[in-house]
Amino acid sequence: MSKRGGKGFYELSVRTRFSAAHSLKDYDGKCASLHGHNWEVEVCVRGGRLNKSGMVVDFGDLKECVRRVVSRFDHCDLRQLAEFSNENPTSENLARAVYRALEREIPRGRFRLWRVIVRETPDSSAAYSEAE
Repeated sequence: MSKRGGKGFYELSVRTRFSAAHSLKDYDGKCASLHGHNWEVEVCVRGGRLNKSGMVVDFGDLKECVRRVVSRFDHCDLRQLAEFSNENPTSENLARAVYRALEREIPRGRFRLWRVIVRETPDSSAAYSEAE
């Protein structure tokens, strides 16, 4: 809350990386073949209140939570994971899978999960959010 009575908020983000392979079924193009990426995941949270230390959340705590969730994707073929048994492991679907896994991990409190951005290359990304 700002001193003027507005409903301001803070947005924080952390990034992590992992390497994984994937292929796209029912896709006519080179991504139909098994190939890999050095994926980057950016997680954004929002909160309107600060703790007594002046933080929405400690970056270290948020990073650890994100690393725990993302570690299961590291150095694997994404098609072999349950999340992708019925859909392609695209950046869009990966962003949703990470978002939903984080929702179960991030404690409710002064902040909430806002969005997840997945980059399969430095120039290509997909974002997912269920926040209103």
